Amino acid sequence: MSFSTLKKTATIVGGATIISTSLSVLHRKELIDLETKGIPNETIRYFIEKYLDVGDFIVDQTCELLGIPIEKPPRKAGIFEKTLKKAEKKVKKISKEIQNDFKQK
Repeated sequence: MSFSTLKKTATIVGGATIISTSLSVLHRKELIDLETKGIPNETIRYFIEKYLDVGDFIVDQTCELLGIPIEKPPRKAGIFEKTLKKAEKKVKKISKEIQNDFKQK
């Protein structure tokens, strides 16, 4: 194996790892749901789950090293869906809190 082939392979693996880790962070911050149960092909689903597990592992180890508590939400039943309902609930809760603060003043 030549050096240029090794360099290209390392670049691809590094980029894939960064993407997996980014998806894990977005999942934990509840910006997207990483759902794999909706994938009909078991082999593809298995490899996608293992790919996402790499990012989860990196985030877990980094947070543990830095002492940052972070929750790991479960994966659900589709592929990638935005959690708009959760965001809407949070916005409504915050707007009610703001309205209550203005009423108290």
